[in-house]
Amino acid sequence: MPRAKSTDGGRHRGPSAGASSAAGPTIWARFLRPVIDYATGRGCARAEALAVCGLGEDALESPDARVGLVAGYELLELVAERYAASPAFALEVAATYTVEVYGALGFLMATSANVRESFERFAAYQRLWNDGERFTLERRGDRLAISYEPFGPPRPAHHHMATLAFADILVNGAVMIGRPLPAARVSFRAPAPTDPGPFHALLGPEIRWSSALDELTADASALDWPMPDANPSMAAFFDRYNRERLDSLPRRADATIVARVRAQVERELHRGVPQLEAVARDAGLSPRTLQRRLRAEGVTLHQLVDTVRRVHAHAFLDQGMAIAEVAYLLGYSEPSAFHRAFKRWTQTTPELYRARAR
Repeated sequence: MPRAKSTDGGRHRGPSAGASSAAGPTIWARFLRPVIDYATGRGCARAEALAVCGLGEDALESPDARVGLVAGYELLELVAERYAASPAFALEVAATYTVEVYGALGFLMATSANVRESFERFAAYQRLWNDGERFTLERRGDRLAISYEPFGPPRPAHHHMATLAFADILVNGAVMIGRPLPAARVSFRAPAPTDPGPFHALLGPEIRWSSALDELTADASALDWPMPDANPSMAAFFDRYNRERLDSLPRRADATIVARVRAQVERELHRGVPQLEAVARDAGLSPRTLQRRLRAEGVTLHQLVDTVRRVHAHAFLDQGMAIAEVAYLLGYSEPSAFHRAFKRWTQTTPELYRARAR
């Protein structure tokens, strides 16, 4: 029987290792409970699933217990390889999520005035439930876009997390909002599975596979929809409560460095790729220290530049910019270099991507 992929040579870690992984990015322990329940319902010993995360059963009930995000990735990969009936298992797990999984953050979203405010608050307090990944909310013309950036080098768990997130938004979010998001489209970095039917049944007919990024888009008119359970007084209470919880979390210096480096890349990219020495100088660090801190987060400066280019390439093309202009804004010396990079990201050309989008 195959073992789940792991960063320790394929061996799943026990409780002590799971606890130590919390020194890196973390995720709410209770967010993983539906995954553990799914696994145990299909023959996984509950003690095994808990040991992968380094958790005790009581931690799944605690509003404050956290587990290392990498350990959460390992749990998803364990379930996918040993206990899932299909690659679409994350869709089944997502269907069991409720607003209570997100605790006070979920109730803040539900009591917000409208969809825009609800989504913006989710983004503002994201560190509460997951401080390693990044969900970005933006409006592009008449489209709302929610993009997902995972933590660390590519691994199978990233697709499972993207699937959980988008299914949660489209299915459970529709229950909270009172109606489904209009004209929703989903893009996955992962290649199409042998049987994409379950994905289409739950996420809709418009799914783009082998995309440059994991992203959910919908008609931006939904942002102005009122929330059925809007309650200004309750929202103000939950907002204060979540802010206090967020302020009590220890700030991870390395995560701040990654955010600062990414922001600098986005600012400077149109002038060319920022050099390590210049980025380090801006961050007040030596180049060697900056490299070490980025490596601790599982990324390099080259990977951050590639990620920023990939995300913005889609946004610029969707806005109708000329391909030569996109290449310039992304810091490429000539359009042909941008073509090669886009083909590497998406297995297609910018022209064909734009034609399919239309």
